[in-house]
Amino acid sequence: LQSGGKPLGGNLGACIGGATCNLVTNVGCASGQTCIAAGSGKTCAKAGSGTTGMACQGADDCVATAVCVTDGLTKKTICAQKCNAATNLPKCTVGACSPLTMGTPPKSAPDNLGGCL
Repeated sequence: LQSGGKPLGGNLGACIGGATCNLVTNVGCASGQTCIAAGSGKTCAKAGSGTTGMACQGADDCVATAVCVTDGLTKKTICAQKCNAATNLPKCTVGACSPLTMGTPPKSAPDNLGGCL
């Protein structure tokens, strides 16, 4: 698996194709897991320990309620609170809910995934 074009490490792989989890809410994943985009699908992976504002390198570095993003202002890769860019829920505790893009060329992230930046 890769995040932002970088390997997640540990030769981490996932079975892709049947995952029906939600990137924002993690519904469909077990406790302690987070829903991540993987290739053209989604999968559940063990959540990391990085909380909002902490540095991260990949999707599995952040807690289940956060997503690893590159902040457009600071250019730092950090864990940001997940939010739904269409509904702005859950409410951001820091910043505003910004829609996220994935892939090359960039496309809107599935499930209206946004990050509080």
